[in-house]
Amino acid sequence: MNHIYAKRSLVLPLAKHEKRKIQKRLVLIKPRNVKNWEPDSPAGRLTLFLGRTELASLPIYYKQAKKKESHFWSRFSGLFQSILTGTNQ
Repeated sequence: MNHIYAKRSLVLPLAKHEKRKIQKRLVLIKPRNVKNWEPDSPAGRLTLFLGRTELASLPIYYKQAKKKESHFWSRFSGLFQSILTGTNQ
């Protein structure tokens, strides 16, 4: 599974009625050369609008999810937990 995220938060001083009217536009970029693409490079841009007025724009980054390691103890722990709780891990 892959994730996208912004490196910083965004706070806008808006009234309640303005918050409901915010429009978001997310444009993701597919790298041309995936082999040379660096994870710290922007993967797109999120832009916020109020009507036709652009309020803010943030670069969006791509992060690959970490693969779960499957060691003996993690398998044993999952088996033990499923026995105790009656659920499948």
